[in-house]
Amino acid sequence: MFELELLRPESAKPYQKFTYQSYRNVIVDGTIPTEKRPLLIGAHVNQQPIGLIVVAREADQTEAKLTSLFVQESFRKQGVGTGLMKYALEVVRAGGMTNVKVEYYALPHIQEFERVLEKSGWNRPAVYSHYYRFELKNLESARWMRRIRVPVGYRAIVWNDMPKEQLGEMAGLQEEGYLSYYDPLWNEDKIAGTCSCVLLEGDTIVGWSIIEQHMPDTLLYRTLYIREAYRNLGLGLVLAAQTSKIGFESTVPYCVIQIVLKNEQMQKVARSFIDPLCPVVTEYRRCEWEEGRER
Repeated sequence: MFELELLRPESAKPYQKFTYQSYRNVIVDGTIPTEKRPLLIGAHVNQQPIGLIVVAREADQTEAKLTSLFVQESFRKQGVGTGLMKYALEVVRAGGMTNVKVEYYALPHIQEFERVLEKSGWNRPAVYSHYYRFELKNLESARWMRRIRVPVGYRAIVWNDMPKEQLGEMAGLQEEGYLSYYDPLWNEDKIAGTCSCVLLEGDTIVGWSIIEQHMPDTLLYRTLYIREAYRNLGLGLVLAAQTSKIGFESTVPYCVIQIVLKNEQMQKVARSFIDPLCPVVTEYRRCEWEEGRER
C-alpha cells in the first residue's frame, strides 16, 4: 500500500526524477520563500518514492498551476495518481487557493492523466490550440513562399541585424491585440536570431516574427506580429513568407508552429499553407479545477 507525504525542499531530493528537468532544482531549493515554493506531494512504498505531484502557486496566492504529475510505471492504475491529485487539492483548498489550471499536449496515453482529472473533480478539458510539426524541406514545393515578395518601400531584416535598443522600444505596445509574449525581448535567450525576422517601412518597425530554438533539430515559430496601423495590408503573409524562406535555408530539419483555435484568421492560414506541408498535428489542451463548483 502506498503512502502520501507533503514534502519540503529537504525531503524532496529523492523525488527529483519524477518531475521535469527544468524543475528538479526548484523543488529542492530551500532559499525560495515559503509563500513562493511549489506545493509538493510525494507517494512512496516502504519509503521508496513512486510518484510526485508539483503545483506552482501564482503570485496572488488564490490560484495555482499544476506543473507535473508523474507515477512510476510499475505502480500505475493503482490509484496513486488520483491519490496524489486529491491530496494536492486538499492542501490547495486549505491554503485558500480556489483555482488550479493545467495545460498539456494531448500525446499518446494522455487518457490516463485525464481520467485522474475527471476522478478528482476537474472541469472537462478543452482544446486551446494545435501544434503543427513539419519538415522544413517540404517548403521546397511551397510556391506561395516564392510568390509573395516584400512590397516596394518595405524591407525585411534578420533579427540579429537589428539594433537591440530599437527592438526594445516595441515592448509593451498599447495596441489592440498586443500580448506580453509578442515583446521582442521576451524570453530573449531562446530567440533564434538568424531565423527570426523584422519588417520595416523605412526605419520604422512594421512587424516581426520570432522563432525560438529549444532543441537542435527544431525551430519553434513563436509569434508573428503586425503593428496596428499596418494591418489588413497583407503584410502578415509577407513576413510569414520571408521567415519561411530563412527557415528553409537553415540547416535545422523541423519546424513547429502553434495556432490558437479561436484565431480564425490563422486557422485559414493553416488550411491553406500548413496542411499541404504534411504536418503532424497535436492538440494542446487546458483544464481547470474550481473550488465550490458543482461536478
